[in-house]
Amino acid sequence: MLAKAAEEVQKVGIVCQEMVTKSEEIFQAYKKALAAIGGEPLPLPPTAEGPEGVLRLYSWLLYEFEGLDEIAQTAGDNAAAVASEGLMAILRRACCTDLERLADRGFEFPSHDELASEIETIQGVKKPFFRRFWLVSGRETVRAIAATQLEAISIFASKELRALRFVIILVTLLLLQEKDVVNAIERRDGDNEPSIGADAAAQGTVAQDEAERSG
Repeated sequence: MLAKAAEEVQKVGIVCQEMVTKSEEIFQAYKKALAAIGGEPLPLPPTAEGPEGVLRLYSWLLYEFEGLDEIAQTAGDNAAAVASEGLMAILRRACCTDLERLADRGFEFPSHDELASEIETIQGVKKPFFRRFWLVSGRETVRAIAATQLEAISIFASKELRALRFVIILVTLLLLQEKDVVNAIERRDGDNEPSIGADAAAQGTVAQDEAERSG
């Protein structure tokens, strides 16, 4: 029974070690996927052996998943912006004269559901727009925006890291300076206090003076 349990524990340890070893591959694949939509993952936690390493990896993944929703929304907004401005620019080039009506304050944009009947009638236009604009240049534009956002995030993170290092160095210098001041005060106080030998000599001199006056 004990031998069987020890064997199972060993198997679990091997599986955990393999998962921890794969963590760098997981990180790189995830980082590549996020880069396509303008995101960047946090660094992996420090590695550890056994179940502790697996738990750290899982905690890191769960934390990353919490931020995926915001990243996906940003990517979707970028795609919508590129598609809509591309379509309106094409209509402008085609001499469409009613575009300005969309900017009127009194114009109310219908919801997607309210446009159901109109959407059915424009499928023949949507397909060439998707094939000849979106797949040709629209998607690449969104990727370029994502790359720019990723670069901005990296620069910001680098600046934050440099600022953190500066603060650490400054605090360290202040602590060292404070320590030097304390040591100097302690040395000064020590110099001002008479030594035991000096006290004894002074007492001896006083006693001698009193003896001479008595004589």
